[in-house]
Amino acid sequence: MTHTTDAKKEYWQFLNVAAGVAALLIAMELSNSHRFLAGLIVLAVAAAGYFLTVLFLYDRNWLDLRAVFAAVWLFSIGIGQLRLLSYQPLWQRKTWYCLALAYAAFELGVPVGMRIMEAREKKCGRKTGKRIVELHEERLFYICLFVTLIGFTCFLITYRMVGFLPLFPPEGSDYSYVDFYTRFHVFSVASTVISGLCYYTLRTQKLNGLKKAALLLCIVYETFVFPLLTVSRGTFLISSVPLTVTIFFLEKKRLRILALCLVVMVGFYLQISTGRGYSDDELETLFEPTVVETDAVSVKLSPKESFIYCYFTVSHDNFDEAVRNVTEYSHGLRELKPFAVVIRIRALREKMDSFSHYLIREHLNTINIVGDAYYDFGIIGVGIMPFLWAVAFGMIQKRYLLHATPFSLITLGVTTTPAALSFFSPWMSDFTQWMFWGTILLCYIAAIWPKRKKT
Repeated sequence: MTHTTDAKKEYWQFLNVAAGVAALLIAMELSNSHRFLAGLIVLAVAAAGYFLTVLFLYDRNWLDLRAVFAAVWLFSIGIGQLRLLSYQPLWQRKTWYCLALAYAAFELGVPVGMRIMEAREKKCGRKTGKRIVELHEERLFYICLFVTLIGFTCFLITYRMVGFLPLFPPEGSDYSYVDFYTRFHVFSVASTVISGLCYYTLRTQKLNGLKKAALLLCIVYETFVFPLLTVSRGTFLISSVPLTVTIFFLEKKRLRILALCLVVMVGFYLQISTGRGYSDDELETLFEPTVVETDAVSVKLSPKESFIYCYFTVSHDNFDEAVRNVTEYSHGLRELKPFAVVIRIRALREKMDSFSHYLIREHLNTINIVGDAYYDFGIIGVGIMPFLWAVAFGMIQKRYLLHATPFSLITLGVTTTPAALSFFSPWMSDFTQWMFWGTILLCYIAAIWPKRKKT
């Protein structure tokens, strides 16, 4: 009976992927003459696919990686087709093929990874919920506190070195948040990954009032105070997504809890954006909203609406620029960029620093999750790299679903970031993503390190 059910799920999952690919290809054909219809088709498939598959295929897991990626990827592409900003081009057909291929590769890769992990665990004879090594959970509070203090100390050192806070920039500085960077700032950002483990410890451990208050302060600082003071929307997102995942699973996957977290995230993100101090005139100049007229409607976004719209769509416009202009590929060097930060081979670093990206506007430099894969290998990279990442992501997701350990949960939270923010960064060639996994690994080692035996 189980095999029949699994076979049916796989069949419907395949149909769901096929529907998404079909929607993208239909939108490609309609995008020139009927862009609103093209966008609405993709948006409808994104919404229907997310809710139907979560409700009937993914055991009401609203943060299943397949569902999250499909919804966000298709949504950002769908609204991009509305072309509400004057700089937006009509995408090349090859761009559409790449976007559809990336979607299918990721969606098919996750279940492969989940099956691999399930087969591996069965082969090893491990029971669901059984831990492989002894985890000393009494250490979690001190791990959370130590990592937060390291991050806070590095933040103070950076402030001392640069002499200002981006939230309160020096007069005449328009990009103070860019200048607020030292080698210590990296450790400040790395520490923000601990917020999810703080919540886990607060929610599951027996602690006194003082320790609970300390963990709450850690969460507030890492997720809200630090990103606000540094006016870093990216830091807020990459710290709040893992925290949201942790809260969601520990609160029994309740949709209303997830919805509340998303409302807080959106509200605070917009609050951080106001900290950059752009006027409406500056926003209009930066994002170039245009009047879009059809027989039915006339639309022009406000400056603030233009900013939000651009945030979701510009990475795909930049991807189209790459498809139009790339003539030579970098053959994997961009994917190695995170490791070059650690290895520090001078010749390799110089080569990587010379890389450029094709951008629709110089100040709009966001690249989507498959951007660097395309620069490295072209359309072949767009098919292969997301599939390989998705297999690894699926293994991580299944590992948590089978054993529900704290560090598998925190790792899943970080892994959810590329799926939830697939329009925001080429995550796997971004050092931040690997830095977070590395920080989790160090915390895990500290939590399982054998106790010294008494003699």
